[in-house]
Amino acid sequence: MACLGAVVQKVFELIYTRTDLRRMNSSSVFWDRGVSGGYQALLLDEDRGWLLVGGRDHIYLLHSDSLALPTRTIYWPAVKEHVEHCRLAGKNLSTDCANYVRLLQPFNKTHVYVCGTGAYHPQCTYIDLGHSTEEPLFRLQSHAVESGRGKCPFSPQEPFTARLTDGDLYAGTSVDFMGTNAAIFRTSVHSSKQHYIRTEAYQDHWLNGDGCRVQPVGQEGLQQSGTHLQNDVGGKRSLINRWSTFLKARLMCSVPGPGGLDTQFDELEDIFILETKDSQNPVIYGVFSTSGSVFRGSAVCVYSMASIRAAFNVSFMRGHQLMWEPILPVTRRPVFTRVNVPYTLRRVVVDRVDADDGQYDVLHLGTDDGKVLKVVSVPKDNWETEEIILEELTVFQSQAPILSMELSTKRQQVYVSSDEGVAQLPLQRCELYGRDCADCCLARDPYCAWDGNTCNRYFPSNKRRARRQDVKHGDPMSQCYDVEDANASQSASLSSVVYGVESSSTFLECVPRSQLATVKWTVQAPQAHTSRELSQSKERMVQMKRGLLVQRLEPGDAGLYSCTTLEHSFSQVLARYNLQVIPQQSMTASQARAADPGAGRAGLRGGPGGPGTQLFRNYKDLHTMGAASMSVDEYCEQLWYREKKKQQKLRQLKWKQTQVDNRKARVRRHGSAEDIAIQ
Repeated sequence: MACLGAVVQKVFELIYTRTDLRRMNSSSVFWDRGVSGGYQALLLDEDRGWLLVGGRDHIYLLHSDSLALPTRTIYWPAVKEHVEHCRLAGKNLSTDCANYVRLLQPFNKTHVYVCGTGAYHPQCTYIDLGHSTEEPLFRLQSHAVESGRGKCPFSPQEPFTARLTDGDLYAGTSVDFMGTNAAIFRTSVHSSKQHYIRTEAYQDHWLNGDGCRVQPVGQEGLQQSGTHLQNDVGGKRSLINRWSTFLKARLMCSVPGPGGLDTQFDELEDIFILETKDSQNPVIYGVFSTSGSVFRGSAVCVYSMASIRAAFNVSFMRGHQLMWEPILPVTRRPVFTRVNVPYTLRRVVVDRVDADDGQYDVLHLGTDDGKVLKVVSVPKDNWETEEIILEELTVFQSQAPILSMELSTKRQQVYVSSDEGVAQLPLQRCELYGRDCADCCLARDPYCAWDGNTCNRYFPSNKRRARRQDVKHGDPMSQCYDVEDANASQSASLSSVVYGVESSSTFLECVPRSQLATVKWTVQAPQAHTSRELSQSKERMVQMKRGLLVQRLEPGDAGLYSCTTLEHSFSQVLARYNLQVIPQQSMTASQARAADPGAGRAGLRGGPGGPGTQLFRNYKDLHTMGAASMSVDEYCEQLWYREKKKQQKLRQLKWKQTQVDNRKARVRRHGSAEDIAIQ
């Protein structure tokens, strides 16, 4: 696998957990109490603003504007006899023997075709939504329930794919209880006779060519691209109910290596069809994974519909079902790869975004451990692309795989489902990139631009406004004209004083705003005029993700420490610390005075005592200090304890004074006892 060296793994611009998203109010999650898992099917109605969700024994109608709004539910369980038969067959009653809704496909303007596993007895019917947008009927047509064989898998875990078009349902699934008889089916949902056409039964070689693998998953279902005549009604005799015009060609997705040794991503996980201005030539995005055990990896490749048509439009196809020439990606290599990471890409939706310097395709990818990645592919010269990973979001509490994804360009939302529920995520979080022009520009997010005050969503417009954005290069110097003045004023306000005790440790915090930036630490000695870069060879100086750890402080460590980040040749100072090292002898003398109440009231001094010595009144400002005879925590606890006792005494005095004042007030209001007796 020599070619793996060419696959450059990127880091993420923003990484947020489920807790972070909830705290920022940046996600909304739906899950039905008392219903365990199985949210596998999503169907988005952009015009009406509804999201249909298929779950375990239930179908849900959610508002696509907010999943937190009230929902409507259809209860559609499996038949009791089928549940009992499923249990007797050795299946798990709690995880297998239920009706998991696996298919939701639009049938017409008022009806949706729905299929479920039915406790290993697949069944299909229709959902009537009616014509109303505000109050849909949302009614299951129980009288129209029919067999789901060849349309829906028996098992809730078995991968499958299906698409309903022109009244015909094309599905790649199995048609037996054990899941061994898999095929590609075409079934007419208009006809009551359930006429179907399928590929050969129990003949994997018919689908699997030399060097090809078939994995019936995702929307497409095959690593090959298949085609047939739409009016194919099957053959005669041995070809009854069998395809007679089915052809296939292999989709190539590989990273070129030296000497023709390519890294193959040979299992198709999912596809997304990106519509273009030319409705006859959409762009096809495919997610692939590796099938071997040498290494684990995923890739995204892009194909044009024209190249797919060309692969079948040759005379070679007359005598061969598998085309000779494979279908190559548009860029001749993946636009995005992830190798040697603890997850595999499973789902993809793509949004074409208009930016200030062109159009960009933003990929939203779901993984098998519950993460959602946001990636933009920037075209370069010679068909090369640059991978920019903008976000990694942990959406759900557990690491359950992402099962389905839907994209709403109208509402600027992406919907993802797993066994834990359905989540709604905005396509952009521009405000999180920073509060100045440079950070917004360095993010290189096509959704975001600097408007002069904040980093917010970019709206393409003919009006010339002060919108600063550079997705292709991410160069703040060309976009943010006041960046040098801003850096100078910011650097002047960043310096802070930190005290550390000799032989102890201190931590200088510096968190880069971008995970793509590199951090450099420099130090300037008290009497020096220039600064020097900290050497990585020093064992006492440990550069960490969130700052610099200085261990076993020495007097020579004092100085001005600067944290500078560098990204795309743009550098900025994030933090400056004036580190002052207190000799250990001074600390010991200060502790001795602290044991005396008088000395404690005077505070901690930086020297042996006497007039003219520096006074440190706030001990909390001394970061991670230590001493020979007493730890910092113990010393702080003593100081805080004395302060607490002082506060308690003050509260008691205030309470007593309040009681006295109240008695005096009552006497003034009612008069004294002698005055009352005289009256």
